[in-house]
Amino acid sequence: MPAKNGPRGEVHAIDGNGEPVVIRVFWKRGSAYLSLNGHEHLVHPSNLRRANGFAMEAVLIYHVSDAVYVPR
Repeated sequence: MPAKNGPRGEVHAIDGNGEPVVIRVFWKRGSAYLSLNGHEHLVHPSNLRRANGFAMEAVLIYHVSDAVYVPR
């Protein structure tokens, strides 16, 4: 069971300019969030049922490519 608050891992991806980015994954108030450059987004719970759910959310939210979730 994950902690109610704190880091969960990272998503490593490539942005539109071809630069590598690291998107933080964390729990806050019992929900999962992604964060990049101070912009936080709530992860849709249905996507967490998939093994690549955090990576898929990063692609949809931040328009990155080659996203890979690295658990903590």
